[in-house]
Amino acid sequence: MRWSRLALACGLCSLCLLGSSVLAQPRASLSPEEQRVRQLVEQLGAHEYATREKAQAELSQMGLLALEVLIDAQQHDDIEIAIRARQLVKSMPIRWDAKQDAPKVSRLMNRYGSRDLAERGQVIKQLADLPERMGLVALCRIARFEPSLMLSKRAALSVMRSELGDGPANVAAAKQIHEIIGASRRPATDWLRYYARFLGQPDDAAELWEELVDMEERTYAVFPKQSSADLTRELLQAYANFLTKLDKPAQAQAVAMRMIRFLADDQRNQILETVDWMLQNEWWDAVDAVYAKHASAFRQRPLLMYRLAESRKRAGNMEGALEAAEMAARDTAQSSNELHLTLAFSLQNEGMVYWAEFAYRQAITDPESSLELVSQAFVFLAEMLHDVEEDKRAAEVLREMFAKVGNDSKTRERIENDLGQPMASLEARMHYFRAKNFEQSGLPDNEAKAYQQAVQLDPRDSDILIGMFRRSERDPRNRNLVAKRIQEAVDSYQSDIQKLEAKLTDRQARSERSRTELDLAQACNQMAWLISNTQGDFEAALQASRRSLEIRSDSSGFRDTLARCYYAKGEFAQAVTEQQRAVELEPNSVQMKKQLELFQEALKQQQLKDGTAKDASGQ
Repeated sequence: MRWSRLALACGLCSLCLLGSSVLAQPRASLSPEEQRVRQLVEQLGAHEYATREKAQAELSQMGLLALEVLIDAQQHDDIEIAIRARQLVKSMPIRWDAKQDAPKVSRLMNRYGSRDLAERGQVIKQLADLPERMGLVALCRIARFEPSLMLSKRAALSVMRSELGDGPANVAAAKQIHEIIGASRRPATDWLRYYARFLGQPDDAAELWEELVDMEERTYAVFPKQSSADLTRELLQAYANFLTKLDKPAQAQAVAMRMIRFLADDQRNQILETVDWMLQNEWWDAVDAVYAKHASAFRQRPLLMYRLAESRKRAGNMEGALEAAEMAARDTAQSSNELHLTLAFSLQNEGMVYWAEFAYRQAITDPESSLELVSQAFVFLAEMLHDVEEDKRAAEVLREMFAKVGNDSKTRERIENDLGQPMASLEARMHYFRAKNFEQSGLPDNEAKAYQQAVQLDPRDSDILIGMFRRSERDPRNRNLVAKRIQEAVDSYQSDIQKLEAKLTDRQARSERSRTELDLAQACNQMAWLISNTQGDFEAALQASRRSLEIRSDSSGFRDTLARCYYAKGEFAQAVTEQQRAVELEPNSVQMKKQLELFQEALKQQQLKDGTAKDASGQ
C-alpha cells in the first residue's frame, strides 16, 4: 500500500514540476485556526490512544475548516491518520450554508453534504444559474471543501464561466474569492486564485492561465480519474473567453482548437453548444475543424449541419454552405419529411433565417410531404418573412400556397381544419402583407386598397386593424370608420372571452379543457394587442394580457403584448422590463427587438423630462 502511495506521490510531483510556476504563486498564509487543524491531523497518528481519540473528537466539531485538510489526509502515508481521516470525512457533521448567504442560496446549500454526487452536481448548476453572482461565495466554498475532486473543479468552473461585471464589481468578486479560498492548496482553488487575479489584473494573468490549463491537460492524460474530458474542455473554453476579453482573438481561436479533441461523437449536445460558441466568436475555421473530426455526429443531427452551413456562409464560402445544407436536407428526408418543418422552426428561432427558409422550402418540395404539411410550411415561412420585414415575399409565399391548394372545397376544408383557421383569414394575411409592402414602397393608394381587401376577408385580425389605424393617423379621412371597426372587433373578442371563461367552469375532459384555455389565452392576447396599439380601455387590455399569461406564462408573444399594454398606459419602465423578458424568450425576433428599442427610447425621454435619466456611468 505504501509503495503505491509513494509511486502516486512521485507521479504527482513530476506533474506539479511541469507547472511549478503556477503552483509557486503566493497563497494566503495559514490562520491560527488552520494551523491548529493541521496539528490535530498529525495527532491522529500519535502513539498514545487518548491523544488520537482527543484529536479526532476535536476535529469532528471543526466543520468545513477541518474538512479540507482531512480530505488530503485520506492519502497520508501514516495509515492510522489516513483511516481516521476517512472516518471523519464520512461522519462529521458539516454545515454548508453560512449566515451571510442569501435565502435562495441557503435553501440550495441546506443538507448539501447529505446529498449524493448527482444531486450535489445539480446544486452547483442551480447556484451558477442565480443572477448577479448570487451563488459566487457558495460555489467558492464548494470548490474549497467538497470531498469530490471532480465536483470541486466543477464548482470552480461555474464561477469562472459567469458573466463578467464592470471594474468595481470584478474587484469585489476577486476579493470575495480570495477570502473564501484562503490558503487552500486544491487544484480548484488554484483555478479560482488565478481567475481572481484575472478579474483584478487581466493582462498579468494570461501567462499563468496558459500554464494552469496546460497542467490540467497533462493531469487528464496521466491521471484521468483526477479530471475529465468535459472539465478539461470547459477549462480551455474559459481560457479562450479570457483571451477574447483581452482582445487576443487569434490566441483565443488557437485555444478553441485545442478543445476539439476533448469532444466525443456521442456528445452531440456538447458538440452543438461548442459550435454555437464558436459561431458567436466568428471562428469559422474552428467550426470546420469540429466537423472534420466529428462528421458522423454532424450527419446524425441535421441542426449541426445547418450550423456548418451558417458558418461557411458567414465566412464567404457559399458553395460549401449549400453543400452542407443539402446534406442536412438529405439526412432529414431519410429520417422524416416532417422533420424539415421542425428544423425550419428551430433555425428561425435561432436567427438563421436564410437556412430556415431553405428548410421550409424542403418541406414544401419534398414529394413525400402531405398537402397539410406543405400548407403549414407556407404559412410559417410567410410569417417569418413578415417578421424580417420582407412583406412582398411573404405575400408571394401565401399566393403560392393558394395556387398549390387549389379551389376544391373539400381540399380547402381539410387544410382549414389542419391549420386551425379559415382560408379567408390567410387570404386576409396575404393582403395585409401587400399593404405593408405598399406602405414601405410609398404607394398609399395601393396600401389603402390592400387594407380594404384584407379587412373584408377578416374584420377581426388585429394586425390589419392596427395597420389601418396607423394609416388613418396619416390620412384621417377614414378615421371614424376605422375606429368603428376596432370597437366591433373588441366587442367580439370580449364576447368570446366571456363564453370561454364560462366554458372553463364546466366539467371538461383534460384535452378539451386545454383547448379551451388556449382559445381563451389567444382571445385575451388578440384583444389586448389590438387595444394597446390603437385606442380604448388600456387597463382592460392590461388585465386581458395578464390573463393570457396566467395560461401560457412561457409565451414570448403574450409577453410582448403585455409590454405593449404598459407602454400604452405610459408605464415605460415596466414596458421595458416585460419587453426584455419577451426578447430573452425569442432573441432573434426583429419585431420584438424593434419594440424594445421603442420602449427604451420612450423611457429615456421620460427620464430626461423628469430629470431622472442616468448616463453610462449610472450617475
